[in-house]
Amino acid sequence: FHEARFTLAKWGFYTASLGGLMRLLAIWVLAVSLSACAKTPPQIPKQHWQDVVTIAEVEAADRAERAQFIAQVGSSVRLLADGSMVPLTEKEQEESRASIASSGIGNNEEWQKLRKLHRPGDKIYKFAWPPLSGPFGYVLVRDGEEIHPVYVGDQ
Repeated sequence: FHEARFTLAKWGFYTASLGGLMRLLAIWVLAVSLSACAKTPPQIPKQHWQDVVTIAEVEAADRAERAQFIAQVGSSVRLLADGSMVPLTEKEQEESRASIASSGIGNNEEWQKLRKLHRPGDKIYKFAWPPLSGPFGYVLVRDGEEIHPVYVGDQ
């Protein structure tokens, strides 16, 4: 759109073009958004720490869960706009299986970081907020202190 210039005569000063104001607004929105993203997530409250698990247990359970999901793909359906359901096509089934296979915890960057930070004597706890109220995942703990959380999802 064209840049409309206007004067606020009542106050006796000339303002920037409307386009310039829009650019400034966009920069401000971006800055606010980035500052919100940069905030460190809060520590996992100890009352939400659950079972102690090992790296091998977590990865084995993840593989088993993904294998179960892959086995169920053949019975999956797609919901159409009119509310009816149709079976997935062969291509959709293949894409779904590939997506499930590549989405394991082993491909999670934060999990890989946890693996690198893990030392003998450290513990890994499952954590979860009460149902329907927050995230769940795993937290690396050293000497009773949180070292690194891995958020897997939200409830």
